[in-house]
Amino acid sequence: MRSWTRSIFTLLLCGLWLSAGTAFAAKKPNIVVIWGDDIGQDNISAYHRGLMG
Repeated sequence: MRSWTRSIFTLLLCGLWLSAGTAFAAKKPNIVVIWGDDIGQDNISAYHRGLMG
């Protein structure tokens, strides 16, 4: 029974040690890129009498 308790304690200790690395990891910045293709004054649109812009 004592080895069973020691195994559980060791497993929990390893789990806490591994999860601590993710808690203190460097936070990545949030970057949003909005990219438009073929946007110009002469492009066809459903609104604004056929012109975009």
